[in-house]
Amino acid sequence: MNPVTHPALLPPSEDAPLAGCLPAFNRHRGYPPRFGWLRQVHHEVRRDPQLFTDPGRAAVTLAVGHEGARSKRFWSRAFGMTAERHHNQRPSGRLTATGATPRGHWLLDDDGADPYLEDPASLWLLHWWLVSDTARCHVPTWRYLFCHTGTAAQRRHEVRAGVQHAARARGWTQPTDAAVNRDLACILAMYAPAGAAGDLFDDAVHPFRQLGLITRASAEPEPEPEGDPFIAAGTARFAAGIARHDFEADRNAGALAPPQILAYTCLRHAHLRTPHARSIALATLATAPDGPGRVMRAERGTLRRALHHLERTRPELGVALTEGQGDDVLTYASEPGALADLILARHYDRPAGPDTRPSTIQEQQP
Repeated sequence: MNPVTHPALLPPSEDAPLAGCLPAFNRHRGYPPRFGWLRQVHHEVRRDPQLFTDPGRAAVTLAVGHEGARSKRFWSRAFGMTAERHHNQRPSGRLTATGATPRGHWLLDDDGADPYLEDPASLWLLHWWLVSDTARCHVPTWRYLFCHTGTAAQRRHEVRAGVQHAARARGWTQPTDAAVNRDLACILAMYAPAGAAGDLFDDAVHPFRQLGLITRASAEPEPEPEGDPFIAAGTARFAAGIARHDFEADRNAGALAPPQILAYTCLRHAHLRTPHARSIALATLATAPDGPGRVMRAERGTLRRALHHLERTRPELGVALTEGQGDDVLTYASEPGALADLILARHYDRPAGPDTRPSTIQEQQP
């Protein structure tokens, strides 16, 4: 497998809701990510980089149907755990190989930081990477919902219309109502607890529900799933029933996130926004689209506490939250991306963070 390079991460844009996103809707095939999926794909593509060039072999190896295999492939890419190479270096070309990214190796290797995602911090970290901090965001509907809507209850049709308007503003073909509805159903299946006692198994296999970021704002009856209960309980029910529900977000769910992870997201956002600056306003971190306040659902006070915690526990990093003219300002003596890496290295007791090593894998961009 010939080495290729990893693309530079793109800075967020405040005036373009889906900037940095791919025009990708319903690529998950209706399946939200489940416990073990990222680790399984990571393990298999390390053994066989050509696994996904043969859909039949991928389905057998991953022990799912063809649609399930496509979904596992999609989520691994969307979280930034794998990248792909295509014929003639064009994303529209034939797939030739899939490989683990530096973040994938760092997190999911046998001796990685948390290969089985046992630390709840890893789920918060993956959520941040998925929505705001990858070379290309593969989930524009997720980006729009978390970054460009309010924190109160959202009507499904209003969110759908907003996504479609943002897509048109990017010059994309407008996604169909059905495609965006499936994305919204998948978001609820991914993040919203089922609520009923009979659905405890359903919650158990969907790790991101424990973050408390989204709940359902209505309680319409849900149809019974059909087929394989492991798949259908998390997919058919949501696709057919929960798609009709509205969204309600906990505006301060991020208070449950480990302070180290919130501090990491603050410095990563500073790196993506102004990598050569040595300060950033707390208000910017709390309110900027694609910033930690919106993506992590963390209010200003929550971010302030997390940064003060970092200042107290890791004084050697040279990070301080000081009072400025009218607002607190986060200052740092070193490049913020490097400091963010050090925060993760310390938290997971690793020699380095996930973005320290140069990548040998590239995902071709459209």
